[in-house]
Amino acid sequence: MSAMDFSRPLAMCFALGVILASGSAPALANDTGLAKALHVLRAQHGNICAVEHTHYGESWSYRSKAKAKRRAIAVWRGLVVAEYGTDWGNYRRSKARHESCWRSGRKWRCKVESRPCRRR
Repeated sequence: MSAMDFSRPLAMCFALGVILASGSAPALANDTGLAKALHVLRAQHGNICAVEHTHYGESWSYRSKAKAKRRAIAVWRGLVVAEYGTDWGNYRRSKARHESCWRSGRKWRCKVESRPCRRR
């Protein structure tokens, strides 16, 4: 294989890196607009929140309850950010939070659920 065979994939990778670094990729948006398009939103305590729509995050097989809970929140955040953008990904800002953790043998599992919110 010659050096020329690698030039096209390298150019494509470079172009992708430039696009991602510029912040113009949809996944990097602060607010994708999907929350407004898909759900009823309401102002609550200085935030805009989904009225009846919740997201879940779950973790399993962690040695400590704290780590399992942090991971479940990280999963929740990842799903919310992927769907709505980073403006919606603050778990502490979300409303109607429900958290449950339980032990399975020596390992902890946690599940979190809440309605995503963003600042007004």
